[in-house]
Amino acid sequence: MRDTRKWSVQQVTSFQEMPQCTRNHTVPGILFSTGGYTGNHFHEFADVVIPLYINSQKYDGEVQFLITDKRSWWITKDKAVLQGPSKYEAINIDEDVVHCFPITTVGLKRHPKDLILDPSLYSYSMKEIS
Repeated sequence: MRDTRKWSVQQVTSFQEMPQCTRNHTVPGILFSTGGYTGNHFHEFADVVIPLYINSQKYDGEVQFLITDKRSWWITKDKAVLQGPSKYEAINIDEDVVHCFPITTVGLKRHPKDLILDPSLYSYSMKEIS
């Protein structure tokens, strides 16, 4: 996990405190890392692919993926993983640009057990991922 960037979220109380937006987006964003354990098949599915699917499904394709710690080989290899749940090309959020979103999920929420989609929490199953 030493290859993952730490992110923090701060509340802004006035427009004067906000940095100037370089790009405005009209869809929600989901920020996640391709650093850490990507490269290990088990962890890619348990910690990135399934949580990315779970977190993006509610947006029905109208979501922008924001990738930190971008590993180009992972993006190339898992292109279908990124294109399925989002209608937009993923953004390398580490570039020096200020993106503004109506709402953003920072980090991927996942089930406490590996490779699980809890049917009591979601209206879809592993079948929809494939």
